[in-house]
Amino acid sequence: MKRFFRNHILLIVVLALMFLHITKVSAQNPVHVTSSMARKIGYLYRHNPRFNTLAYEIMRTNSIRKVDVTLRTLENNLALATKPTKIWQMIDSVKIILKNFSGNLEKCCISARRQKLILSPDEREYDNYRLPNHTRFDKHYLKVSHARKTGTVTVIGSIRKRAYHNASLLDLNKAKFEQTIRQLARDLDVPFEEIKNARFTDCEIGANINIRHSAKEVLQMVVAYSNLKRNDERIDEGTLYFDGADKDLKLYAKDIEIAAKSHWKKREGRSAAFARMRACGNHMLRIEFTLKYQRSFNHHRMEHIKTVGDLIEHYHELYEFWTRELARLIFFNRLDYKDAQPTENETTIIQGLEQYGFEWIVAEYQKQCTANATTANSIKTARSKAYQSVCKVLDQYYDRKSYNLYTLRADIVKFLLRKSKSDELNLPLLLRNLWGVPTSLSNNKFKK
Repeated sequence: MKRFFRNHILLIVVLALMFLHITKVSAQNPVHVTSSMARKIGYLYRHNPRFNTLAYEIMRTNSIRKVDVTLRTLENNLALATKPTKIWQMIDSVKIILKNFSGNLEKCCISARRQKLILSPDEREYDNYRLPNHTRFDKHYLKVSHARKTGTVTVIGSIRKRAYHNASLLDLNKAKFEQTIRQLARDLDVPFEEIKNARFTDCEIGANINIRHSAKEVLQMVVAYSNLKRNDERIDEGTLYFDGADKDLKLYAKDIEIAAKSHWKKREGRSAAFARMRACGNHMLRIEFTLKYQRSFNHHRMEHIKTVGDLIEHYHELYEFWTRELARLIFFNRLDYKDAQPTENETTIIQGLEQYGFEWIVAEYQKQCTANATTANSIKTARSKAYQSVCKVLDQYYDRKSYNLYTLRADIVKFLLRKSKSDELNLPLLLRNLWGVPTSLSNNKFKK
C-alpha cells in the first residue's frame, strides 16, 4: 500500500512539474495538453522508469508544439518498453554451431556475397544464406552457413536484434532470449533440444548504460583494460576497442550507432531525438565483452557453460563476469594534486601522464624499473610493479570534480539496481565485483 501511494505521489509531482514548465514556455510556444495526452504521459511514467527524464527533456525543446507526436516517437522510434521490465539478458551476438543438422533452410534467402569465385558447383564447400527476422523496418539478418561435406550449419548474428529489430535499445530478458531461440529452432525446422545442445563461440556479453557524461569523452578516459591492446582508430566515431587472443572489449556510443543503422525513413528523426537526449545529459554507453572460445569461458570461472542451453540456464553468471571485468578498467580523466604531497616517483609519473599520456609513461617507467633486473622473473615482477605504480597514481590523484571511474561505476550501479527487482540477481556480489573486492569462489555460487 505504501508503494502504491508513493508511486502515485511521484506521478503527481512529475505531472505538476511538466505542467509548470509548459506554462513557463507557453508564451512563446502555445500548446494544448489534452486529457488523452496526460493519460499517455501517466501510463508511460508508471511503466517505464526512463520516461521521466525523456519526457521532461521533450518539454524544454522546440518540439513543444508536437507533444502528442513526441509521445509516439518515445514509444515507437526510440523503442521504449511500455511494459514492466524484468531481468534482462546480456547476450547479444553469438555464433551457434549445429552439427549433424536435421532441419532445412527453406526460410533462408541466398546471400548475395561470395567469399571467392566459384568456377564449378563441385568447388563450393559452403552454401551461404541470410535468415531475416519478422520486423518491417530495421530488419536484421542472421548469417547462415551450410557446410556441404559435414552437414554442419553455423548461425551468426545478434539474437537481441533478431528479437526486436536492427536499431533497438532494448536488451533481452531471459524469457525473451529463450523465446527467440525457440523461434530460431522453428525457422530452421529443428527440435528445440537440438539447438539447446549446440555449441557456440564468439559470444557477446554486454549492456547499455545510461550515463550522465558524453560517451565519446568517456571513451577517451578509458586508457587500459587487463593486458589487451587498445585500439582507438574509431574513437572519434564513438567506438573504442581492446583486442585480445581469447576475448575482446568494445565500448561505444550506442545512441550514435542506432541512429546510423536505422531505416532511412527513421534515421533523421532518431538522430534528432538522441541529440536532444544528449543535450539534457542522457548518454547511452554500451560496454560489451566478446568471449571467443570455450577456453575463454574456462578462464573466467564459467567452464560449465558449453552449450546454448547452458547460456539459458546460467544467464545470471554473465552479470557476475561482466561486473568482474569492469573493475579492471583503467581510467585517466584529469589529475588533481594541488593539496597533496606526492613522492618523487609519483611526481615523475604525474609529469609523464600529463605531458605524454598513459601508454608512454607505462612503457618508460617499466623500462626504468627493469634496468637492474637480471632474470626473467625479476623483469616480470618489476614490470608489474611499475604498471601498478602508475595505476595507483591515477587512483589516488584523479580529479573528483569531473566525470571519473567512480561516477561511471555509480551509473552502472543504477543500472544493476533496476535489474535486481527480483531475486534472480545476487546484487551484493555484483557490487563487490564492480568495486574489485575479492570474493572466495565458495561465495560466488548463485543462491536462489
